[in-house]
Amino acid sequence: MDILEEDEKQREEELEKWWKENWKSIFGGVLLAIFLIVSVYFYRDYVTRQRQHGANEFYSVVLNGDINDPKGLESVKDFIAGHNDVYGELAASVLVKSLVSAGKYEEALDNLRNAIGKGNDTILDNLLRIRAARLAVTLKKYDEAEGFLKAAKDEAVKGVVTEIRGDIAAAQGKREEAVALYREALGMVKEGFEKPGLKMKYESLLAEKGVKPAPEFVAAAASGKEPEAPAVPAK
Repeated sequence: MDILEEDEKQREEELEKWWKENWKSIFGGVLLAIFLIVSVYFYRDYVTRQRQHGANEFYSVVLNGDINDPKGLESVKDFIAGHNDVYGELAASVLVKSLVSAGKYEEALDNLRNAIGKGNDTILDNLLRIRAARLAVTLKKYDEAEGFLKAAKDEAVKGVVTEIRGDIAAAQGKREEAVALYREALGMVKEGFEKPGLKMKYESLLAEKGVKPAPEFVAAAASGKEPEAPAVPAK
């Protein structure tokens, strides 16, 4: 037997010995990898089926049901209680709209408190916070309204948050502060998006103060530019 054959035989023996010592861990690792792959596949399939089921149930119970009927109302409430997801949050929003139409502001606000965060969706959560803040202002719960507004940190809702802060200031008789906040909110209005309600509140406060409304400011604010003269005279 030459040196090459002897070396080859030695390598085979070492490989056989190594396999005997390590085959269990290798086989276990392969099984674990297969298990993880299968688990991820089934989890994704489960999540997809759950979402489809939630969407179908939301449509049949909430959108296609009669929320003005006592039985329909209870079905919606049961749906919300059983869904800690986006669909539960959306259902709560539908319920709140019905409660507000019926003048049940306290109940509507309570439902919003419970709904925020259900679906862990930032955009939807902020929209509900805005609605909750407006209701809190209506109910004169100004500190709670501020709490909702502080939590709504998305840049997309900054303008409406500023406007509601103006509503809070106006409701508390802080006219100077309200005017400044409304003016700031008007400055955030993007071109092509009119805010007649905000403009009316702003100009109404100016009129109460005996100051002539400043249409040049509103026009400049709508275009995103600063007006040449301040809308409120300096003290």
